[in-house]
This record gives sequence, C-alpha cells and structure tokens, in this order.
Amino acid sequence: MKKIFKYLCYCLPVMALAVGCTQDDGISEFQPDTNKTGNVTILASIENADSRASVVATGETRWQPNDAIKVVCNDGSTAVFNIDGTGETRRALFTGTLEGKSVGQYALYPTSVEMSGDNISVELPSEITPSPTGSCAFMAGVINEKNEVEFKQLTAYVTVQINKLAPETASIVFTSDKNLSGLHSVALPDGMVTGAAASNGDKTVTVTFTEAAPTMVNVFFALPIGDHAHLTATAYNAEGKKLNEVVLGTLIAASRGLLLDYQIELPAAIPSKPAPIEGTVNVAGIYWALGNLQYDKDCVATAGFNAGWRIAPNQAHYIRCEEKAEGDITGLSNFDKYDHFNFGGVAAPFSAVATDAVDNVAPGFNFGGKLYTDQACKNETTDFAAAKYGDIAYWASNGQYRTPSDEDFKTLYEKASVQAATYSLNGTVIKGVYFTDPAWDEEPTINIEEKALTDEDLKNGLFLPLAGRGYNKESTQYNIYKLGAQCWHRTTVVDANSAAGACVGVLFAPHYLLSDPTKASYYYNAAYGSTGRYSIRPIYLGKGTGVVPTPPTPGPDPEPEPGVDPDPVPTTGTVTVAGVEWAIGNLQFVNGGTGAEGFAAGWSISAGQHFHHYLGQTGNIDITDLTAMAHFNFGGIENPCINEAAKCASIAGSKDISSKMYTDQTCVNETTDFSTAKFGDIAYWASNGKYRMPTGEEMQKLYTDACRTKASYTTAEGVEVLGTYYYDPAAGETPGAIEADTPRVLKNADMKKGLFLPYTGRFYSTALTKLYGINAQGVYRSATTISASTLEQTYGAIYRPHTLAEKEGKYPEDFIFTYWEAKNQGAYGAISLYAIRPVKVK
Repeated sequence: MKKIFKYLCYCLPVMALAVGCTQDDGISEFQPDTNKTGNVTILASIENADSRASVVATGETRWQPNDAIKVVCNDGSTAVFNIDGTGETRRALFTGTLEGKSVGQYALYPTSVEMSGDNISVELPSEITPSPTGSCAFMAGVINEKNEVEFKQLTAYVTVQINKLAPETASIVFTSDKNLSGLHSVALPDGMVTGAAASNGDKTVTVTFTEAAPTMVNVFFALPIGDHAHLTATAYNAEGKKLNEVVLGTLIAASRGLLLDYQIELPAAIPSKPAPIEGTVNVAGIYWALGNLQYDKDCVATAGFNAGWRIAPNQAHYIRCEEKAEGDITGLSNFDKYDHFNFGGVAAPFSAVATDAVDNVAPGFNFGGKLYTDQACKNETTDFAAAKYGDIAYWASNGQYRTPSDEDFKTLYEKASVQAATYSLNGTVIKGVYFTDPAWDEEPTINIEEKALTDEDLKNGLFLPLAGRGYNKESTQYNIYKLGAQCWHRTTVVDANSAAGACVGVLFAPHYLLSDPTKASYYYNAAYGSTGRYSIRPIYLGKGTGVVPTPPTPGPDPEPEPGVDPDPVPTTGTVTVAGVEWAIGNLQFVNGGTGAEGFAAGWSISAGQHFHHYLGQTGNIDITDLTAMAHFNFGGIENPCINEAAKCASIAGSKDISSKMYTDQTCVNETTDFSTAKFGDIAYWASNGKYRMPTGEEMQKLYTDACRTKASYTTAEGVEVLGTYYYDPAAGETPGAIEADTPRVLKNADMKKGLFLPYTGRFYSTALTKLYGINAQGVYRSATTISASTLEQTYGAIYRPHTLAEKEGKYPEDFIFTYWEAKNQGAYGAISLYAIRPVKVK
C-alpha cells in the first residue's frame, strides 16, 4: 500500500517526502542545551494533524530550511529563533541569543504571530499562492524545562487539488459563512486545546494567477475552528465573470488539527440546477414552499400535515385575499382561518396573548425545527402531541417543513435578484416581491418597477405576497393590516438586540427593498415584540434534514394477547434509542413502485418495524423474483441490489460515507447532485436526503448505551417475526442484554418507543438466488468501512444483532468490526447484501 503524507508546516514542498522520510528523527540527533539565557537552543516538534480521508493520511509534518519560530521571554517580549540545520525532519533545533532575559513559557509559529498578555493573534492571509502546503499554519506550544516544545495546531487545515482548470481562470475564491482570513486570536494556554475560533463573516481566501492557469493546482489554507455551514470554491476570469463553482463541503465541524482533503474540478462550465422537488422552488440554494403557511379548519390539509393546516394553494394567496387585496380587514371575531403568526406559539400560534408566544429566551436563540413544552424553550420534546411552543411550520407539517431562520433570509437577500411584482389570482391583482436566481455570470439586482408575473414565473421563482400583518394587541388580534403594502415574515431567531429575558424575533421585510433598495433585509421591532403576527414562508426539510411524520394519536395503548393485534403499528416515523433517531422500518425497494412521498421512485421505509419482503418465511429460500429488495451491497447507488464488485464502493479503510454521495467507485469525487451520484449512502440518495445509513459509531452505541433482548412480534394475521429489541434503560438500569430463554413478546407500545431489528436474513456474496437465515439472522449495514479494508476491496462494517441477544454468542458481543476484520472479509465483503435501518438526518 502506498503511504500518503499530508503536510502542514510552512513551505513544505510535495517532494520533501522523499528526503524527509530518510532522515533520522531520533532524539539522539537533537540534543538541546538547557540554557535559559545567552545562547539558547530549543528542540521543536510538531504534532500530527488528523485526517478524515484515510488512516494512512497521517498529517505528518516536517520542518523546512529557513524555518523560524518566535520564543516568548520571561519579561513578555519575544525573540526569533532560526532553524539550526537543513530541516526535513519532524524535530529540529532552533537557536537564538537572549540578553538580559530568559526563555519564557511559550513558543509561537509563524514569527508573524503577535502576543499581548496571554492572547496571541495572527493575520490569516486573504490572498495565497497555489501550494500543497501553503504558508498559513498557526501553532503554539509550551517550552519545558529541557528546552523542548511540541507545537499544537491552532486551526484546522484544508488541502484542495483542483483539476481541469480553464486557462482563462484568473482567480479562485474560497468562501465560507465564517471568516477564512483576517485577524484571528486565541488565549493561552486554553487555546492549545480549543484552537482559534472562527468569527461570523464572509471574508474569503483568494488564489490569483498572473499567467494562464495550469490545468491542475494544489491549494492549502487554514480553517478557523467552528461550524462552517459551507465551503465553496469559485473560479473567475480576468473580467470577474464567474466560470464555475463547486461546494467543497457543508456543515463542516472544524476542530483543532483536523485536515480536510478535497479533489475537485473547476472547468469553465455552468453547473446543473438543483434537482426539483414537488411543491417547492429552489432560490438561493434553498427549497421554499410554494405558498405561505395557512390554517383553515375547512380545508383539505396538505399531505402529511395536521388537520386544517396547509401550504397556501398559490404563492400569491393569503387568507381573505378574495375579500380584499389592499388596505385593512377589521371586525374579525375568530381564527377559523389565518396565516399570520406570533413568535413561537404552537398551542395558539395566532394569538396576541403574551403567554401564547415564546418568551424569556436569550438573544440569538434559534428554535427552528424544534418543539418545546415550556414558554422559555428549555424543555425540548420530540412528542408532537405534547408540544406547546417552538417552530409552528415544523409542528404543523409533522417535520416536513420549518420556519426560516434569519440566515436563510440573509442568503436570499444576498444571492437572489429582487423584483417588484404583481400576480392576477382569480381576477384579484396581488402585489408582492419576487426573488429569482441571477444568471450564472451576473450579480443580483433590485428592480422596483412592477412586473406582472405569469404562472411559469411562479414555478421558477419565490413570490412573497404583500399579505399585511397583525398588531400585538389582544383587542384587535383578529384584524389584518396593510394588505398590499407590507409583507413581514417570521424567523425562528431571537434578535440579538433584544434585552436579556425579552423575546423579539428577527423579521424579514422584503417590501422595504422596493422603497429603499439600500435598506437592510431584516427588521427588529420591539414595539410589536413576540405577540405581533406575521406571515411564514416555510422551507422544505427533505434536502438534508428529513421528515418527521405524524406522531401516533395520544391515548391508551391496548395490550393485546400474543397473536392478537388490533392496534396497528405506526407505519411511518422515527424512534430515538441510544441518542439516535432511527426510522421505524428498514429501507426497501420495489421495482416499478411509486415509492414513498419525497423518496426516489420505488423506494420507501418499510410499513412497520417488523416488516420485510419475506415476512412469514423462515430458513433459506430460493429467490426467483428480485422485484422487491430490502438487502443491499456496500455503497452502491446505481445498482445497490447487485452482488458484483463493480456495483459497490471500493474505499480505503475507516471511511464514513453516511450522508455522502460520489460519482466514482473509490468515493473520492463527492457530489451533492442526486442525479449524477453513482456510489455512496443509498439511504440518503433514495430518500432525497431525509434519511441516511447509520455510522459504525451509532451502531456501537446500541450495544454500549441501550438495553437489548431477543424478541418476537406477532402480526394481526398471526405471523411471528423474530428480531432483537433495543430500548433506553430506565433510571438505575444498566445497559445490557436481557438474557431470557424465550423471546420477549412485544406489544404495540414497545414498538412505538424502542428499536426492533427483524431477522430478515442475508444474501451471500456468491449467490443472489438464495436468501439465507430468515427469522434467524439479522445482518445490518453501517456506512463505515472497517480499518483493515484496502483500496482494492471495501469491507463495510456490519452489525449482527442476532448474536447480541443470545446467552452464549458465537461471536464477540460488540459491533462486529473485530470479527469481520479477522475472519470473514473475503467470505462476504462489500458485495454481500444486507439490510439497512436508516437514521433520520438532522
């Protein structure tokens, strides 16, 4: 196996590996003196960085010729020490002269680092040159009594190999929602544990080419610590025209010393548009509902919504627009119909009564996609029936949608073009604000001259009607004001200007953009506070957050005798065990089937935890019809039900493909385009991002954190299904298997609060015509490869719950990394077909 090294030090050329690996890094080669003043020698080493790419990508670092460090002296001043030698080693001696002072506590790198008291800071560059190693490492270390120091990485790092660059590329700009350049500070010594945190902002890192760009370049830069919502690379020509853009990653949790490796292509091409999702329009990269949230007690609810709740039947529609399109509507006396909401009310989202809205929550708090039982939003709940406060769009849609955050509207404001617009709805002219994505090579614009929209326009852009607003006064809480003039929209974020303990939500007021295009897109109005009522335009959660379907109706759950089951088990939903939200059913495919709502054609979650396609059969059976499948190879997306090596992923060991998709079999070229994905997480692909395959760590948690028992479930038709049942331990109960001579008989109440993995059998790697071990074995796939895997063949780590519920298990009682590494890689490998129990994507 070829060993690959990743570098982090200043100016570490790629070919240095050939020399560096031959150098003796033994401590005997580097013996510093212990002088603290006068002529001083420091022995410096650099900790390795962690890499997500593979185990062999060690992140090893080496000092280079002409390197220098900054030593902090006992009087608080600093001195530069230069390398003594030729470098190319993990350890190196640095020498300097101190007159009238002595060595202090810390050493810093690079020498441009400034120190004030216990705080150190460095200016991360906004412009860099192509290099696989760059010049922006940021490190610090403690000097011990022997004049030795091990430098700690204070940021994460990004390495990018960019291929297929167009010759006309003049610059490549890397952007994030967090600052990538500029001044970054950290306090010692805690900073050597926490790292240098990123601040909010949109500063960029730019690579500039003074000559024709080569077809391939390597780029390296620091990534400050924190959660980065995205990291994007954009290519421009000399005139500033955008040539191409690639999202390197989303939801990146940058930790100290983390090394992120990317390989991308940036040819001069217009990227494909995001895949359409029925009932939504994608603008600024966000899937917006085709209408505001509404309640009408007499309406037919939108599919999956609670009774009376819906997405408006048209983007331009709002309650009572048929009565009046402009002005005020007063004298109303009930809330049989409404689409203006207070801040965070779920039990009474239309009310102007203070106790019905969220209150006493800290500034900056965000309850998007969350539910609570208390007004201060401290007691979060996943029980939709018990929720009183939180995200009303999330609650009303049973998790299919959420209310936007201020960041969502900020993205819309910054990335989309704005147009004053009208739309004729059944003869009534509705005014509003229309948002569209600008052309690929154009910047967003604002046009205050009204445009009459067509039905086709409403399919391709976001139209926010001027639906007015409701005052915060109880005496007039049924009235609607400023129709045709204003369109305030709620977010789920408490404004940072709110006083501690108050609760004023950030609002989006797009109509202001038409009267004054320079005006900010957000609005803060303490006068109306949390009980003012405004519109909500929901955001679809199917692309990355998942669907939480309607919860069971609360009430008593009868305990039937075994074999008698009058109360059907929920056919959709999730159950949380060991801190993981599992789907209530295995992933399954029916060729030619319609599939579940929001899933790819033919794909769904099984109808109940117990269900599988061969229900009622036992032992080994011959398969003559592969139309319906619930067993899958490792990492196949185009052909997940085929046991051929070319149809499944081939990845280095200890790689996690959960929630990821790729265009190549070795899973190097990651993609977010569902239409081009060939390999990766089949549960994520099939569900359009609602669910994903569990990781090895999450399956391990079932063993370490949950109680378990062999169990049986008998359907209403009298069919007994065997499996392993997992549940969270009660207070004082130690996690572990319940060892019983006979399986525990599960009732419907058990199925609603615990995880049942039925014994669905398995397909050998060599036989797709025979299913083995039905009702005796349950073999489940994880998204993680085992550490012994090689690039030639992937062996996905699997879970065998049937061995964990037995008194005397044949195999080790843990997640089956150990057993399959040692004994059965060749026998089963990646091309065997096993069941998948998906996990909800959050």
